[in-house]
Amino acid sequence: MLGVLTDLPDNPIEAWEKVTDEFARVIGFEIDGGKVGKASLPLGLAEGRLEELRGMIKKFPDGELMLAISGELCGVRLVFVVAEHPERGRTRAMERRMAALARRLIRAYWKDGRRDDLYLICSPDFRLVHLVHGKWLIPPSEQGQGGKLRLRRFTFEHGQTALRTPTERLALLKEELENIASQHGNTALAQREVRRAIEEAFDVEAVSKQFYDDAVEIFRKIYEDLTRNKAIDQVSKRKYYEALLTFFNRLVFIYFLQEKGWLGDGAAESGYTAGDRRFIQTLWERYQEAKREKAAKADTFYTHWLTPFFLLALNNRKPDLSQMAAGADKKGPESGGEVRKGPAGMADFRSYLEGLAEELPEEVRRWYDDAPYLNGELFKYHPICDDPELFALNDEQVEKLLDFLNSYNFTVTESTPWEQSIEVDPELIGIVYERLVNASGITGLPFDEGHDQGIFYTPRTEVDFMCRKAILEY
Repeated sequence: MLGVLTDLPDNPIEAWEKVTDEFARVIGFEIDGGKVGKASLPLGLAEGRLEELRGMIKKFPDGELMLAISGELCGVRLVFVVAEHPERGRTRAMERRMAALARRLIRAYWKDGRRDDLYLICSPDFRLVHLVHGKWLIPPSEQGQGGKLRLRRFTFEHGQTALRTPTERLALLKEELENIASQHGNTALAQREVRRAIEEAFDVEAVSKQFYDDAVEIFRKIYEDLTRNKAIDQVSKRKYYEALLTFFNRLVFIYFLQEKGWLGDGAAESGYTAGDRRFIQTLWERYQEAKREKAAKADTFYTHWLTPFFLLALNNRKPDLSQMAAGADKKGPESGGEVRKGPAGMADFRSYLEGLAEELPEEVRRWYDDAPYLNGELFKYHPICDDPELFALNDEQVEKLLDFLNSYNFTVTESTPWEQSIEVDPELIGIVYERLVNASGITGLPFDEGHDQGIFYTPRTEVDFMCRKAILEY
Protein backbone atom coordinates (compact mmCIF):
# COMPACT_ATOMS: atom_id res chain seq x y z
CA MET A 1 0.00 0.00 0.00
CA LEU A 2 2.93 2.38 0.60
CA GLY A 3 3.74 2.52 -3.09
CA VAL A 4 0.31 2.33 -4.67
CA LEU A 5 0.01 6.10 -5.17
CA THR A 6 3.63 6.72 -6.15
CA ASP A 7 3.92 4.41 -9.17
CA LEU A 8 0.66 4.76 -11.06
CA PRO A 9 0.26 4.10 -14.80
CA ASP A 10 -0.59 7.07 -17.03
CA ASN A 11 -3.60 5.23 -18.45
CA PRO A 12 -6.57 6.20 -16.22
CA ILE A 13 -8.23 2.78 -16.48
CA GLU A 14 -5.01 0.99 -15.47
CA ALA A 15 -4.45 3.48 -12.64
CA TRP A 16 -8.05 2.98 -11.50
CA GLU A 17 -7.69 -0.79 -11.43
CA LYS A 18 -4.38 -0.67 -9.58
CA VAL A 19 -5.75 1.57 -6.82
CA THR A 20 -8.97 -0.38 -6.36
CA ASP A 21 -7.25 -3.77 -6.47
CA GLU A 22 -4.65 -2.73 -3.90
CA PHE A 23 -7.07 -1.24 -1.38
CA ALA A 24 -9.47 -4.17 -1.70
CA ARG A 25 -6.57 -6.56 -1.08
CA VAL A 26 -5.32 -4.62 1.95
CA ILE A 27 -8.71 -4.68 3.66
CA GLY A 28 -9.54 -8.24 2.59
CA PHE A 29 -12.47 -7.83 0.18
CA GLU A 30 -13.02 -10.08 -2.79
CA ILE A 31 -13.27 -8.41 -6.19
CA ASP A 32 -16.08 -9.46 -8.52
CA GLY A 33 -14.59 -10.79 -11.74
CA GLY A 34 -11.03 -10.34 -10.43
CA LYS A 35 -10.93 -6.61 -11.24
CA VAL A 36 -12.74 -3.47 -10.25
CA GLY A 37 -13.07 -1.40 -13.37
CA LYS A 38 -15.47 -0.69 -16.22
CA ALA A 39 -16.63 -4.32 -16.21
CA SER A 40 -18.18 -3.82 -12.77
CA LEU A 41 -20.68 -1.24 -14.05
CA PRO A 42 -23.63 -0.68 -13.71
CA LEU A 43 -23.71 -0.34 -9.97
CA GLY A 44 -27.03 -1.48 -8.57
CA LEU A 45 -28.18 2.04 -7.86
CA ALA A 46 -31.56 3.04 -9.19
CA GLU A 47 -31.17 5.20 -12.30
CA GLY A 48 -32.73 8.17 -10.56
CA ARG A 49 -30.25 7.93 -7.72
CA LEU A 50 -27.36 7.67 -10.16
CA GLU A 51 -28.49 10.84 -11.91
CA GLU A 52 -28.11 12.71 -8.62
CA LEU A 53 -24.38 11.85 -8.63
CA ARG A 54 -23.39 12.13 -12.29
CA GLY A 55 -22.03 15.68 -12.10
CA MET A 56 -19.74 14.81 -9.18
CA ILE A 57 -18.14 11.65 -10.57
CA LYS A 58 -15.30 11.47 -13.09
CA LYS A 59 -15.92 9.55 -16.31
CA PHE A 60 -13.87 7.06 -18.31
CA PRO A 61 -12.87 8.19 -21.81
CA ASP A 62 -15.98 6.47 -23.24
CA GLY A 63 -18.29 8.27 -20.84
CA GLU A 64 -18.83 5.54 -18.23
CA LEU A 65 -18.73 6.75 -14.63
CA MET A 66 -15.70 5.78 -12.52
CA LEU A 67 -17.85 4.11 -9.90
CA ALA A 68 -17.64 0.42 -8.97
CA ILE A 69 -18.26 -1.99 -6.10
CA SER A 70 -16.52 -5.00 -4.61
CA GLY A 71 -18.11 -8.27 -3.64
CA GLU A 72 -19.73 -8.47 -0.20
CA LEU A 73 -18.09 -9.59 3.00
CA CYS A 74 -20.72 -10.31 5.67
CA GLY A 75 -23.04 -7.82 4.05
CA VAL A 76 -20.43 -5.05 3.64
CA ARG A 77 -19.03 -3.82 0.33
CA LEU A 78 -16.31 -1.45 -0.81
CA VAL A 79 -17.61 1.29 -3.10
CA PHE A 80 -14.94 2.83 -5.33
CA VAL A 81 -15.48 6.22 -6.95
CA VAL A 82 -13.42 9.05 -8.49
CA ALA A 83 -14.51 12.62 -7.74
CA GLU A 84 -14.79 15.09 -10.60
CA HIS A 85 -12.96 18.33 -9.85
CA PRO A 86 -10.78 20.75 -11.87
CA GLU A 87 -8.10 20.96 -9.17
CA ARG A 88 -5.35 18.42 -8.60
CA GLY A 89 -3.50 17.31 -5.47
CA ARG A 90 -4.58 17.82 -1.87
CA THR A 91 -6.43 21.11 -1.51
CA ARG A 92 -9.23 22.06 0.84
CA ALA A 93 -11.58 22.45 -2.13
CA MET A 94 -10.72 18.94 -3.30
CA GLU A 95 -11.29 17.48 0.17
CA ARG A 96 -14.66 19.26 0.45
CA ARG A 97 -15.74 17.84 -2.92
CA MET A 98 -14.66 14.33 -1.89
CA ALA A 99 -16.51 14.61 1.44
CA ALA A 100 -19.63 15.92 -0.31
CA LEU A 101 -19.50 13.01 -2.77
CA ALA A 102 -19.16 10.53 0.11
CA ARG A 103 -22.22 12.01 1.80
CA ARG A 104 -24.26 11.88 -1.41
CA LEU A 105 -23.24 8.26 -2.02
CA ILE A 106 -23.98 7.13 1.54
CA ARG A 107 -27.39 8.80 1.42
CA ALA A 108 -28.16 7.32 -2.02
CA TYR A 109 -27.22 3.80 -0.93
CA TRP A 110 -29.22 4.24 2.30
CA LYS A 111 -32.30 4.62 0.13
CA ASP A 112 -31.44 1.24 -1.46
CA GLY A 113 -31.05 -0.45 1.91
CA ARG A 114 -27.24 -0.30 2.22
CA ARG A 115 -26.09 0.61 5.75
CA ASP A 116 -22.49 -0.40 6.40
CA ASP A 117 -20.50 -0.07 3.15
CA LEU A 118 -17.04 1.53 3.04
CA TYR A 119 -16.24 4.18 0.41
CA LEU A 120 -12.94 4.70 -1.39
CA ILE A 121 -13.07 8.25 -2.81
CA CYS A 122 -10.22 9.15 -5.21
CA SER A 123 -9.13 12.50 -6.61
CA PRO A 124 -9.15 12.73 -10.45
CA ASP A 125 -5.38 12.17 -10.65
CA PHE A 126 -5.42 9.38 -8.02
CA ARG A 127 -2.87 11.31 -5.95
CA LEU A 128 -5.29 11.61 -3.03
CA VAL A 129 -7.51 8.82 -1.67
CA HIS A 130 -9.98 8.89 1.22
CA LEU A 131 -11.18 5.64 2.75
CA VAL A 132 -14.46 6.73 4.34
CA HIS A 133 -16.79 5.21 6.89
CA GLY A 134 -20.10 6.93 7.49
CA LYS A 135 -22.19 6.47 10.62
CA TRP A 136 -25.70 7.83 11.01
CA LEU A 137 -25.85 9.40 14.48
CA ILE A 138 -29.47 10.26 13.71
CA PRO A 139 -30.86 7.97 10.96
CA PRO A 140 -32.60 9.57 7.98
CA SER A 141 -36.07 8.70 6.82
CA GLU A 142 -36.60 5.68 4.56
CA GLN A 143 -36.57 8.15 1.67
CA GLY A 144 -33.09 9.27 2.71
CA GLN A 145 -34.14 12.70 3.99
CA GLY A 146 -32.78 14.43 7.11
CA GLY A 147 -30.61 12.67 9.66
CA LYS A 148 -27.14 13.43 11.02
CA LEU A 149 -24.23 11.69 9.29
CA ARG A 150 -20.71 11.57 10.69
CA LEU A 151 -17.81 10.81 8.34
CA ARG A 152 -14.51 9.37 9.47
CA ARG A 153 -11.71 8.82 7.01
CA PHE A 154 -8.18 7.61 6.47
CA THR A 155 -6.20 9.77 4.02
CA PHE A 156 -3.63 8.44 1.57
CA GLU A 157 -1.59 10.86 -0.51
CA HIS A 158 0.97 10.65 -3.30
CA GLY A 159 4.48 10.44 -1.82
CA GLN A 160 3.20 10.06 1.72
CA THR A 161 5.33 7.85 3.97
CA ALA A 162 3.66 8.50 7.37
CA LEU A 163 1.18 5.64 7.10
CA ARG A 164 1.65 3.96 10.44
CA THR A 165 -1.88 4.61 11.71
CA PRO A 166 -3.88 3.49 8.63
CA THR A 167 -1.53 0.56 7.99
CA GLU A 168 -1.91 -0.77 11.54
CA ARG A 169 -5.65 -0.09 11.77
CA LEU A 170 -6.46 -1.65 8.40
CA ALA A 171 -4.27 -4.69 9.10
CA LEU A 172 -6.23 -5.27 12.31
CA LEU A 173 -9.50 -4.73 10.44
CA LYS A 174 -8.57 -7.28 7.79
CA GLU A 175 -7.67 -9.85 10.47
CA GLU A 176 -10.95 -9.17 12.29
CA LEU A 177 -13.03 -9.50 9.11
CA GLU A 178 -11.34 -12.78 8.16
CA ASN A 179 -11.98 -14.21 11.65
CA ILE A 180 -15.62 -13.10 11.61
CA ALA A 181 -16.21 -14.58 8.15
CA SER A 182 -14.66 -17.92 9.12
CA GLN A 183 -16.51 -18.19 12.45
CA HIS A 184 -19.94 -16.80 11.64
CA GLY A 185 -20.31 -16.89 7.85
CA ASN A 186 -22.90 -14.49 6.45
CA THR A 187 -25.24 -14.45 9.45
CA ALA A 188 -26.89 -11.57 11.26
CA LEU A 189 -24.36 -12.02 14.08
CA ALA A 190 -21.52 -11.73 11.57
CA GLN A 191 -22.96 -8.49 10.21
CA ARG A 192 -23.13 -6.99 13.70
CA GLU A 193 -19.55 -8.08 14.41
CA VAL A 194 -18.35 -6.61 11.10
CA ARG A 195 -20.04 -3.31 11.94
CA ARG A 196 -18.31 -3.29 15.33
CA ALA A 197 -14.89 -4.11 13.79
CA ILE A 198 -15.20 -1.31 11.22
CA GLU A 199 -16.21 1.25 13.84
CA GLU A 200 -13.22 0.24 16.00
CA ALA A 201 -10.86 0.56 13.03
CA PHE A 202 -12.12 4.12 12.43
CA ASP A 203 -12.03 5.06 16.13
CA VAL A 204 -10.44 8.52 16.47
CA GLU A 205 -10.12 8.20 20.26
CA ALA A 206 -8.01 5.04 19.91
CA VAL A 207 -5.59 6.87 17.60
CA SER A 208 -5.42 9.79 20.06
CA LYS A 209 -4.60 7.43 22.92
CA GLN A 210 -1.93 5.66 20.86
CA PHE A 211 -0.28 8.98 19.94
CA TYR A 212 -0.30 10.13 23.57
CA ASP A 213 1.02 6.81 24.93
CA ASP A 214 3.87 6.85 22.41
CA ALA A 215 4.68 10.49 23.22
CA VAL A 216 4.71 9.75 26.96
CA GLU A 217 7.14 6.87 26.55
CA ILE A 218 9.58 8.99 24.55
CA PHE A 219 9.17 11.91 26.97
CA ARG A 220 10.01 9.73 29.94
CA LYS A 221 13.16 8.30 28.35
CA ILE A 222 14.52 11.65 27.18
CA TYR A 223 13.67 13.33 30.49
CA GLU A 224 15.48 10.62 32.45
CA ASP A 225 18.53 11.00 30.21
CA LEU A 226 18.57 14.77 30.66
CA THR A 227 18.31 14.73 34.47
CA ARG A 228 20.09 11.49 35.36
CA ASN A 229 23.48 13.01 36.20
CA LYS A 230 22.37 16.50 37.22
CA ALA A 231 22.41 17.50 40.90
CA ILE A 232 19.29 19.68 40.70
CA ASP A 233 16.37 20.16 43.04
CA GLN A 234 12.77 19.09 42.51
CA VAL A 235 11.67 22.51 41.26
CA SER A 236 14.38 22.56 38.64
CA LYS A 237 13.47 19.04 37.53
CA ARG A 238 9.99 20.30 36.80
CA LYS A 239 11.59 23.13 34.78
CA TYR A 240 13.56 20.59 32.77
CA TYR A 241 10.32 18.79 32.03
CA GLU A 242 8.76 22.08 30.89
CA ALA A 243 11.80 22.76 28.69
CA LEU A 244 11.40 19.37 27.04
CA LEU A 245 7.73 20.15 26.52
CA THR A 246 8.69 23.46 24.88
CA PHE A 247 10.93 21.63 22.44
CA PHE A 248 8.20 19.11 21.68
CA ASN A 249 5.67 21.90 21.06
CA ARG A 250 8.07 23.69 18.74
CA LEU A 251 8.74 20.54 16.78
CA VAL A 252 5.05 19.64 16.44
CA PHE A 253 4.30 23.19 15.32
CA ILE A 254 6.98 22.85 12.64
CA TYR A 255 5.25 19.70 11.37
CA PHE A 256 2.05 21.70 10.88
CA LEU A 257 3.98 24.50 9.15
CA GLN A 258 5.62 22.09 6.73
CA GLU A 259 2.25 20.48 6.04
CA LYS A 260 1.02 23.92 4.93
CA GLY A 261 4.03 24.28 2.61
CA TRP A 262 5.58 27.21 4.48
CA LEU A 263 9.13 25.84 4.85
CA GLY A 264 12.08 24.75 2.73
CA ASP A 265 12.59 24.73 -1.02
CA GLY A 266 9.86 26.45 -3.00
CA ALA A 267 8.12 28.01 0.01
CA ALA A 268 8.91 31.70 -0.55
CA GLU A 269 8.71 31.46 -4.36
CA SER A 270 5.20 29.98 -4.19
CA GLY A 271 3.87 32.50 -1.69
CA TYR A 272 4.18 29.95 1.12
CA THR A 273 1.94 27.30 -0.38
CA ALA A 274 4.27 24.77 -2.04
CA GLY A 275 7.26 24.32 0.23
CA ASP A 276 8.88 21.09 1.41
CA ARG A 277 6.27 19.05 3.26
CA ARG A 278 9.11 16.89 4.60
CA PHE A 279 11.18 19.86 5.77
CA ILE A 280 12.35 18.46 9.12
CA GLN A 281 13.19 15.11 7.53
CA THR A 282 15.09 16.92 4.75
CA LEU A 283 16.97 19.01 7.33
CA TRP A 284 17.88 15.89 9.31
CA GLU A 285 19.11 14.15 6.14
CA ARG A 286 21.20 17.22 5.22
CA TYR A 287 22.70 17.17 8.71
CA GLN A 288 23.64 13.49 8.34
CA GLU A 289 25.28 14.32 5.02
CA ALA A 290 27.21 17.18 6.64
CA LYS A 291 28.47 14.81 9.35
CA ARG A 292 29.71 12.38 6.70
CA GLU A 293 31.50 15.27 4.99
CA LYS A 294 33.06 16.31 8.35
CA ALA A 295 31.20 19.63 8.02
CA ALA A 296 29.18 19.05 11.18
CA LYS A 297 30.00 17.44 14.51
CA ALA A 298 27.99 14.61 15.99
CA ASP A 299 25.26 15.44 18.52
CA THR A 300 24.93 19.06 17.33
CA PHE A 301 21.68 18.86 15.35
CA TYR A 302 19.67 20.33 18.21
CA THR A 303 22.15 22.95 19.46
CA HIS A 304 23.70 24.04 16.12
CA TRP A 305 20.94 23.44 13.57
CA LEU A 306 17.55 23.58 15.29
CA THR A 307 18.24 26.32 17.86
CA PRO A 308 19.23 28.93 15.22
CA PHE A 309 16.20 27.87 13.19
CA PHE A 310 13.86 28.39 16.13
CA LEU A 311 15.34 31.64 17.45
CA LEU A 312 16.75 33.26 14.32
CA ALA A 313 14.65 32.04 11.39
CA LEU A 314 11.18 31.92 12.96
CA ASN A 315 11.45 34.71 15.51
CA ASN A 316 12.62 37.60 13.33
CA ARG A 317 10.90 40.06 11.06
CA LYS A 318 11.82 39.97 7.40
CA PRO A 319 13.72 40.92 5.40
CA ASP A 320 16.52 41.74 7.90
CA LEU A 321 16.90 38.23 9.27
CA SER A 322 20.33 38.79 10.79
CA GLN A 323 19.04 41.26 13.38
CA MET A 324 17.76 39.14 16.23
CA ALA A 325 16.70 40.61 19.56
CA ALA A 326 19.55 40.08 22.01
CA GLY A 327 19.21 37.11 24.32
CA ALA A 328 17.55 38.03 27.62
CA ASP A 329 19.49 37.95 30.84
CA LYS A 330 18.59 34.80 32.68
CA LYS A 331 19.19 32.65 35.70
CA GLY A 332 20.15 29.05 35.09
CA PRO A 333 18.59 26.42 37.36
CA GLU A 334 22.02 25.51 38.73
CA SER A 335 23.43 29.02 38.97
CA GLY A 336 22.33 29.69 42.54
CA GLY A 337 20.66 32.91 41.47
CA GLU A 338 23.69 34.34 39.63
CA VAL A 339 22.64 36.39 36.62
CA ARG A 340 24.32 35.30 33.41
CA LYS A 341 24.03 36.87 29.96
CA GLY A 342 23.33 34.06 27.51
CA PRO A 343 24.57 30.46 27.81
CA ALA A 344 28.12 29.74 28.84
CA GLY A 345 28.46 33.29 30.15
CA MET A 346 28.36 34.79 26.66
CA ALA A 347 27.55 38.47 26.70
CA ASP A 348 25.96 38.44 23.25
CA PHE A 349 23.73 35.46 22.59
CA ARG A 350 22.67 36.90 19.25
CA SER A 351 26.23 36.83 17.93
CA TYR A 352 26.60 33.27 19.16
CA LEU A 353 23.53 32.12 17.20
CA GLU A 354 24.53 34.04 14.09
CA GLY A 355 27.96 32.40 14.28
CA LEU A 356 26.29 28.97 14.35
CA ALA A 357 24.10 29.91 11.38
CA GLU A 358 27.13 31.02 9.35
CA GLU A 359 28.59 27.52 9.68
CA LEU A 360 25.52 25.85 8.18
CA PRO A 361 25.47 24.70 4.53
CA GLU A 362 24.44 27.39 2.06
CA GLU A 363 21.10 25.82 1.12
CA VAL A 364 20.17 25.43 4.80
CA ARG A 365 20.85 29.14 5.42
CA ARG A 366 18.64 29.93 2.42
CA TRP A 367 15.81 27.81 3.88
CA TYR A 368 16.18 29.70 7.16
CA ASP A 369 16.19 33.06 5.36
CA ASP A 370 12.92 32.17 3.63
CA ALA A 371 11.16 30.99 6.79
CA PRO A 372 8.12 33.10 7.78
CA TYR A 373 8.15 35.43 10.79
CA LEU A 374 5.69 33.99 13.33
CA ASN A 375 5.69 36.65 16.08
CA GLY A 376 4.72 34.29 18.89
CA GLU A 377 5.95 33.23 22.31
CA LEU A 378 6.77 29.68 21.25
CA PHE A 379 10.03 30.60 19.50
CA LYS A 380 11.28 33.19 21.94
CA TYR A 381 14.34 32.52 24.05
CA HIS A 382 13.80 29.88 26.77
CA PRO A 383 16.28 29.92 29.68
CA ILE A 384 16.74 26.14 29.74
CA CYS A 385 15.55 24.81 26.39
CA ASP A 386 17.88 27.14 24.44
CA ASP A 387 20.94 26.81 26.68
CA PRO A 388 23.45 24.37 25.10
CA GLU A 389 25.01 23.73 28.52
CA LEU A 390 21.78 22.85 30.27
CA PHE A 391 19.74 21.27 27.49
CA ALA A 392 21.88 19.59 24.88
CA LEU A 393 19.88 16.78 23.26
CA ASN A 394 22.08 14.26 21.46
CA ASP A 395 21.32 12.89 18.02
CA GLU A 396 19.87 9.63 19.35
CA GLN A 397 17.33 11.49 21.47
CA VAL A 398 16.33 13.80 18.62
CA GLU A 399 16.06 10.88 16.20
CA LYS A 400 13.69 9.01 18.54
CA LEU A 401 11.38 12.00 18.61
CA LEU A 402 11.60 12.54 14.84
CA ASP A 403 10.93 8.86 14.11
CA PHE A 404 7.86 9.03 16.32
CA LEU A 405 6.47 12.16 14.64
CA ASN A 406 7.38 10.94 11.14
CA SER A 407 5.26 7.83 11.66
CA TYR A 408 2.08 9.91 11.90
CA ASN A 409 0.35 11.93 9.22
CA PHE A 410 -0.32 15.56 10.16
CA THR A 411 -3.19 17.64 8.80
CA VAL A 412 -3.95 21.33 9.28
CA THR A 413 -7.67 20.68 8.70
CA GLU A 414 -9.31 20.51 12.11
CA SER A 415 -12.02 17.93 12.56
CA THR A 416 -15.65 18.82 13.14
CA PRO A 417 -18.31 16.76 14.95
CA TRP A 418 -19.58 15.62 11.51
CA GLU A 419 -16.30 15.10 9.65
CA GLN A 420 -13.22 13.58 11.27
CA SER A 421 -9.90 12.69 9.70
CA ILE A 422 -7.95 9.97 11.48
CA GLU A 423 -4.73 11.97 11.41
CA VAL A 424 -2.84 14.23 13.82
CA ASP A 425 -4.75 17.51 13.68
CA PRO A 426 -4.62 20.69 15.83
CA GLU A 427 -7.45 19.45 18.06
CA LEU A 428 -5.63 16.21 18.87
CA ILE A 429 -2.44 18.15 19.66
CA GLY A 430 -4.43 20.42 21.99
CA ILE A 431 -5.67 17.42 23.95
CA VAL A 432 -2.20 15.84 24.07
CA TYR A 433 -0.63 19.15 25.15
CA GLU A 434 -3.06 19.48 28.07
CA ARG A 435 -2.14 16.01 29.29
CA LEU A 436 1.60 16.50 28.83
CA VAL A 437 1.79 19.92 30.46
CA ASN A 438 -0.04 18.56 33.49
CA ALA A 439 2.01 15.31 33.41
CA SER A 440 -1.28 13.44 33.33
CA GLY A 441 -0.77 9.69 33.68
CA ILE A 442 3.03 9.89 33.47
CA THR A 443 4.53 7.79 36.25
CA GLY A 444 8.01 8.04 37.69
CA LEU A 445 8.32 11.84 37.63
CA PRO A 446 9.83 13.55 40.72
CA PHE A 447 6.87 15.93 41.03
CA ASP A 448 3.15 15.49 41.41
CA GLU A 449 0.89 15.37 38.40
CA GLY A 450 -2.27 17.38 38.27
CA HIS A 451 -3.73 20.48 36.72
CA ASP A 452 -1.55 22.79 38.79
CA GLN A 453 -0.57 24.65 35.63
CA GLY A 454 -4.17 25.72 35.07
CA ILE A 455 -4.10 24.62 31.42
CA PHE A 456 -7.15 22.90 29.96
CA TYR A 457 -8.01 22.23 26.33
CA THR A 458 -11.62 22.88 25.40
CA PRO A 459 -12.80 20.46 22.68
CA ARG A 460 -14.29 21.95 19.54
CA THR A 461 -17.69 20.42 20.20
CA GLU A 462 -17.94 22.32 23.50
CA VAL A 463 -16.78 25.57 21.89
CA ASP A 464 -19.37 25.12 19.12
CA PHE A 465 -22.08 24.52 21.72
CA MET A 466 -21.14 27.59 23.77
CA CYS A 467 -20.98 29.80 20.69
CA ARG A 468 -24.37 28.60 19.43
CA LYS A 469 -25.95 29.17 22.83
CA ALA A 470 -24.50 32.68 23.01
CA ILE A 471 -25.66 33.54 19.50
CA LEU A 472 -29.18 32.28 20.22
CA GLU A 473 -29.47 34.81 23.05
CA TYR A 474 -29.27 37.58 20.45
